[in-house]
Amino acid sequence: MKIFAITLFIGIISSMLYAGGDYVLVNVKSFEEKKGIAKIKIKQIDDRDPLMKGCFEFEVAITHKRVPWFSWLPFMKSSHPAKKENQASLGLLLEVYQNKVPINFGYMGYGLAGTEKECSFVSYGLKTIKTEEGEAVLSFYSEI
Repeated sequence: MKIFAITLFIGIISSMLYAGGDYVLVNVKSFEEKKGIAKIKIKQIDDRDPLMKGCFEFEVAITHKRVPWFSWLPFMKSSHPAKKENQASLGLLLEVYQNKVPINFGYMGYGLAGTEKECSFVSYGLKTIKTEEGEAVLSFYSEI
């Protein structure tokens, strides 16, 4: 019973700590994929409010990793993207890059982790969601 209570408590705290996110309309300026790592350069269309750390133009290195430590528990469902969701979102980003059309791009939780290089971020998974404006590709790094 104690183990169940501890697991339930951890699950509740984890879900409360899970932060929201944001997305903005962007153009994908470049798309490169090598050895399971996709590198994209993004330029925000509306430059009134930067999406990440004052950067209106930034690059993201995307590799899929299973982040949540609690995802092995049978009653815990993680919102972190599955590998198929990540691949589908990468396909969508490649499509909008090739067609030179804008898309909403953003993050959930700690969706973009900064690197030592200015305006450069790391993502451990992408997920496409439906929005009022159409679709948005969201980056996930770590949920908590």
